[in-house]
Amino acid sequence: MDLLLFNHKKLQQYAIDHNLNWVFVPREDEFLGEYVPAYNERLLWASGFSGSAGLAIIGKTSAHLFVDGRYTLQAADETKGFQIHSLHQVWDWIKKTFSASDTVGINLKLHTHAFVTKLKQHVQTVRHLDPHPVDHLWVDRPLRPKSVTVPHDLKYAGESIDSKLSRVIAEMAPQAEALYVHDPHDVAWVLNIRGQDLPYTPITLARALIWKNGDVNVFCDHAHISDELRLHLGKKVQFYPESELEQYVLKSKCIQIDPATSAYDRDLVSGKDIVQSSPISLMKAIKNAVEIEGMRNAHRWDGEALRKFREWVYLQDPTTLNEIKASDQLEFFRRESPYCKGLSFASISGFGSNGAIVHYHSTEKTNRCFESKGLYLIDSGGQYLEGTTDITRVFAIGTPTAEQRKAYTLVLKGHLRLSMAVFPKGTTGHQLDVLARYDVWQHGLNYEHGTGHGVGSYLSVHEGPQGISPRMNATPLQPGMVVSNEPGYYKAGEYGIRIENLMVVQESEHAGYLCFETLTQVPYEESLIDIALLTDAERRFLNK
Repeated sequence: MDLLLFNHKKLQQYAIDHNLNWVFVPREDEFLGEYVPAYNERLLWASGFSGSAGLAIIGKTSAHLFVDGRYTLQAADETKGFQIHSLHQVWDWIKKTFSASDTVGINLKLHTHAFVTKLKQHVQTVRHLDPHPVDHLWVDRPLRPKSVTVPHDLKYAGESIDSKLSRVIAEMAPQAEALYVHDPHDVAWVLNIRGQDLPYTPITLARALIWKNGDVNVFCDHAHISDELRLHLGKKVQFYPESELEQYVLKSKCIQIDPATSAYDRDLVSGKDIVQSSPISLMKAIKNAVEIEGMRNAHRWDGEALRKFREWVYLQDPTTLNEIKASDQLEFFRRESPYCKGLSFASISGFGSNGAIVHYHSTEKTNRCFESKGLYLIDSGGQYLEGTTDITRVFAIGTPTAEQRKAYTLVLKGHLRLSMAVFPKGTTGHQLDVLARYDVWQHGLNYEHGTGHGVGSYLSVHEGPQGISPRMNATPLQPGMVVSNEPGYYKAGEYGIRIENLMVVQESEHAGYLCFETLTQVPYEESLIDIALLTDAERRFLNK
């Protein structure tokens, strides 16, 4: 902890030395993704906070960390010298705290154009720090990954590169000469490639330009592009160093970009005609028939691993178990499948009060031993060549209390209510969110995270643009989209409950309506279900 405090003090001294009122340290790197490689964990270095969403704002005499509801308890436990705030209140805090004359230091590559535009409404001077000061101060910074990029076989992708490029080009604006693809997940999907630059998401950290004539320029600093990969991609796809991206972008008179691209990229094309949209995110979200069947297969393998794990847990003397030992055993069962390529994220394995920390990550310091009685929550997932999985289950160690059974059943009711939903085409995820919360709300309970997120096909476990949460989302749910269904309840200091399945949107038997098909193949925890609280419809669905 003293080392972390020292890092935070280094940034305060940097602000003083460079006449900055505030320095921003985001979780995101220049690719603006949720997950970052170890060498880009700037927020972790600066604060000690290891969550996947956060922002540090460090001044000359104070330090502030903004996180969402998933991480409130975790942030307080992991950091020292920081005041913890809600990420949703960052703009209110800036409005109250900043003076118009303040000078703010940020790296424009690490923030979206929309974020920086809003920041400039509050301060007169925003100074671009390139490289970011953390890059100067981090003396033992890990090396940048140099992984191998490989073809993603058509038997798993379900659509050829030529077909995807044709669809993307057809959706480009008529006046646009090129589409700038800044998201490496989109590059991976379009070109049917996968990589190893991130620990849990099989992508290569790359950007691309897709030209109207079908040429594709890929920009990444890569050690080696194999002959196999070049044959897979064809002569129209060429690789270039990242340093050449700017000169190729500048060749286009009119360029199409994703509105969520970085402020730096927007400044780069500020003198050009710009079209703000990208068709790839939605195309990637709507899985084809091969991908959907692959997701079913992946969940069959995953279900077998969870079956073995559940049996293993209950055969052990609980006092011989701990959080890391349990999650390692589940990973072992997953990897027994020849198709498993690893985990889709770091498992959230929490016993008792640790289960109440929504995105808890067990370390050697926090690793808790099981007791003879309590709830054990594990949120985990696997990466398979045919699909990506994400599942949360709660195990009752010993005899659960009446309170725990009631809370679990209320969460289960919301989970089932959403699973059984039939809704008209055009419905968005935020319109359905209340279905999952209704039952817990009726008992004065709630949870501070979204109910569902999109999931990729052997890609990111968190994928947009669709989602199910109270936040407004303009993207309607469409057939082929995969979403999670994960309501919960967390009693701080005692236990956590979350029940998560993945579902795929399907056409309903009623014309003009949609429904969900559950992909996850793992039973719920019978000892925690209070049957008396279930309706007849819920019992029938549960039995099915």
